[in-house]
Amino acid sequence: CDNIAYVAGDGDYSEIYMTNGAIHNVTMQLGKIVDLLEEIGKDDDNFPLMRIGKSRIINKNYVTHIYPAKKKLKLCDYKNLDITIEASVEALTQLKKEFEK
Repeated sequence: CDNIAYVAGDGDYSEIYMTNGAIHNVTMQLGKIVDLLEEIGKDDDNFPLMRIGKSRIINKNYVTHIYPAKKKLKLCDYKNLDITIEASVEALTQLKKEFEK
């Protein structure tokens, strides 16, 4: 799971974006991926993948900046990964609160 940067869902399809730049297209709704990830990470309090909003799963280990007003989230591993993705204001506001705990 550490090699997954984020997952973007679109209906019955999802794209898994890897930290090395690879993109894997899968025929699976985001909700099903969430179910699988919850099963994988159920015993791990530090499981890095979390759902934000209706169409994204992110690896919280790579979050460097959260911009709710701009609807943007920056993910970076300071090696290969340096991307900005869009998410809803509500999802990013909630994510920001999670990081402030």
